[in-house]
Amino acid sequence: MEELLNVTAPDEAPELSEEPAATDSPGLSEEPAATEAIEESGVPEAPQEEAAAIDAPEVTEQERVVTERTERVERERVVTERAEQEPERVAEGRPATEGAERVEPEAQAARAVGPEAETVASGLEPETETAPTMEPEKKSPPTEAEKLSKKARRAENSVREYQFAVLRILLLLVVLWALFFKFIGLMRMPSDEMYPRIDAGDMVLYYRLDTDVRAQDVIVINKSTPDNEEPRIYVLRVVAAHGDTVEISDSDRLMINGSNMVETNIFYPTPRYEGFVDYPLTLGEDECFVLADSRNGGSDSRYFGPVRRDEILGTVITILRRNNL
Repeated sequence: MEELLNVTAPDEAPELSEEPAATDSPGLSEEPAATEAIEESGVPEAPQEEAAAIDAPEVTEQERVVTERTERVERERVVTERAEQEPERVAEGRPATEGAERVEPEAQAARAVGPEAETVASGLEPETETAPTMEPEKKSPPTEAEKLSKKARRAENSVREYQFAVLRILLLLVVLWALFFKFIGLMRMPSDEMYPRIDAGDMVLYYRLDTDVRAQDVIVINKSTPDNEEPRIYVLRVVAAHGDTVEISDSDRLMINGSNMVETNIFYPTPRYEGFVDYPLTLGEDECFVLADSRNGGSDSRYFGPVRRDEILGTVITILRRNNL
């Protein structure tokens, strides 16, 4: 019985030790008193979490980043070791290690962040790639040979431009000569014989190639007179062409082929000049009869007779009035 008592005694001892300690301990009796003192003073009790945060050391953002990057570097090292050991396991016939299928992607991710993590861990700022700047090429000064060649080219271009300018001027002169000496004629009205249509001093522009004249055309002729064998230039109006019969009556009326001519642009009578032309006058081939608009005293076919085609210089195109020049 004594042995049984000795064996069961240790089992009962822990049950007695689990009972709460006496409350009359001096340390426990002081805690409510301290709490009551803090409540009476009005000072709020600090939360336990804030106290723990105050006591814990502050972790800066840079230290956190360094820690993360260091962990990534460590993972990279582990993954690399696994990748190196994997071929040996496969060659020996052992099963692949856990996570072997993720070795290559993890290695690539670790290699991607490795240099940057090492840079942050060392406390240095990561290097940023800058695009290369293209510096303008500095042109070397021209040599003497290049200067001489440039001057020669300039001289050649100047000569060529001069030749082209001379050629253009010559071409223009040829055109003007052909225009005004072969096709178009320009002259100054020498007298008032065509007044009021054309005044003395007006510029007359005429077409040289038109010698087939008709009645009422104003033409330019080069005709000699009975008093002067040297030809003179006249501007007169055609009243009859080849084949027509011209007669001037005693009443100073112009008659063509036996009919009186009604001329709305003539304001003067048409007297006959005695002693020069015999009437009626029938015109031959390539002949025409011309009169001045100013019929009193005008020098025309009543004075020097019919005009041949070879004496006609051209037909008047237009008049440039003296007042407008």
